[in-house]
Amino acid sequence: MKFSVFAVAIIVLLAGLFHFFEPKTGDPPRPAAVAAPAPTPAPRVAAESPVAAASGASQSDASAKVVDLVIAKGTLVSGPSVVQVKQNEHVIFHIKSDSADEVHLHGYNLHLRLAPGQLETLDFIADKTGRFTYELHHAGVELGALEIYPR
Repeated sequence: MKFSVFAVAIIVLLAGLFHFFEPKTGDPPRPAAVAAPAPTPAPRVAAESPVAAASGASQSDASAKVVDLVIAKGTLVSGPSVVQVKQNEHVIFHIKSDSADEVHLHGYNLHLRLAPGQLETLDFIADKTGRFTYELHHAGVELGALEIYPR
């Protein structure tokens, strides 16, 4: 008799734990661990044309995730500190800085040289999943993170 009461108590406990730790429908999916390296298409790195910058138009397609960042005195002063996208999404960073440095996107090993006052563009396909930080490379200052969720 004691064994059956004990077994029922264990089953109830396990069911309660399962219900408690079960993902809720509104929760965003957690990024998967970084998988084995896959071939990455070469990123397109270019300065945006003055015409596009003046008109607010981008040189990208409409489905791209465009992220505008402004850096002043070595810190991020405008733009999101965490960017969330889906795997294989087209991502475009438009970055303007008041000083020369280089932005480095970890995990993708992408680098973008920044010239003072110039709008620079880092354009790539987010084919790896996980959380990848981006930083001012020479200053050693972390600016934010790119979270890429599986499709």
